[in-house]
Amino acid sequence: MSRISLLWAREIGDCTSCSFQRAEESQRVFDFQLSDDCQIQNVQTGGINSLHLDPVENRYLLCGSSDKLIVIYDTWNSTGKKSYTIQQIAVIGRPQHSRFAHQYSISCVQWYQHDNAIFTTSSTDQSLKIWDANALRPAETFKYKFIVNTHAMSPLASSHNMIAVGTSDSSVYLADMRTGSNSHILRGHRHPILAVKWSVSKEYEVATGSEDNRILLWDVRQARGHLLSFDQHNGKDRKSKKGSTAHNGHVNGICFSTDGLFMISTGTDNRLRLWNATTGQNTLTNYGRIENSYKRPVQMSFNTDSNTVFVPSDRHVLHMNVQEGTLVKKLSGHFNRPTCCEFNPRNQEMYSGGQDGNILVWGAPSTSIGDVTLPATNQGSDRLRSVVEPGNERTTEPRPTVDLTADTWSDDETDG
Repeated sequence: MSRISLLWAREIGDCTSCSFQRAEESQRVFDFQLSDDCQIQNVQTGGINSLHLDPVENRYLLCGSSDKLIVIYDTWNSTGKKSYTIQQIAVIGRPQHSRFAHQYSISCVQWYQHDNAIFTTSSTDQSLKIWDANALRPAETFKYKFIVNTHAMSPLASSHNMIAVGTSDSSVYLADMRTGSNSHILRGHRHPILAVKWSVSKEYEVATGSEDNRILLWDVRQARGHLLSFDQHNGKDRKSKKGSTAHNGHVNGICFSTDGLFMISTGTDNRLRLWNATTGQNTLTNYGRIENSYKRPVQMSFNTDSNTVFVPSDRHVLHMNVQEGTLVKKLSGHFNRPTCCEFNPRNQEMYSGGQDGNILVWGAPSTSIGDVTLPATNQGSDRLRSVVEPGNERTTEPRPTVDLTADTWSDDETDG
């Protein structure tokens, strides 16, 4: 249904406001291109490794780069102008913060799910830091014996504050923010961990991807091992001596849909796979060849209703239809490999970071209402056309106003 049909259906009551909003948001996402009205002031000199938008206000964009900088951007347009530049409001890693900053490349950044005054960062300097966003100082630091590739916090946890940490070791460490120590270790992989994501529907479940080509689903309350091992063949291939594998290459990206029903993964076998998050079954959706030769984690992002997903690939960001497996659009703009994507549901924008050191803003093109053509099917359409068509000199009389508080009762005497 076209936008103008939606507008007319909304006016006559055939479409609810919620349905109209969902349809419009979905249409805008399908029209994404490099934004003409918004750009980001890049202060990094190294590649962008991680992006995360605060889940409380959907306003502050957290960025971690390979030149050990941590940057916070304010994505709200406070200028009142159509065209604006997103400015940085805080930078950590410059000389004034040298004794607090990481020593090497930032591998992952994430806001605390319940309060945007706290965020976490991990680095190849073998540490995980919990930051006070107001003081720009770490409140707690976890040190490890291995390089920290990635970490994640549960987006809905209310009874625990554990952070799942994936390192160059084959184990997943669970750091407890309350005690400042590691609560326990998840052992099951045989090679370094490249991807960690908590379920968005079950607060105690976390999925991990590794260089051993496997994806494991864990319940952190159980010590007996993992719940599921995702099998790309759905149990039909019994010849493999290494057990079930999710990909034929390293698994370096995992992302749950917003409803928690599905999980999508990417690997260095140049394949994208969609899984039933509950049963671990491969849906066998064919997305074609997705170029992925990254030796580091890849950050994908679903849109609001999870019908499409943004996937970094080669020098492009691929906008894929999740259920159909088709390419919606190839977003080109980076000069080097994009590594991370983050969708902003409030602004209906998507941010992508790449090894070229740029953060690009993608959004729907600006459409003037004067470009809309309405069908002349009734008086209401004629009335609307007289307003929206440029150069239309015909004017229409305004509708008579009715005083809703006036006494409209009558009797025989007044009627006579």
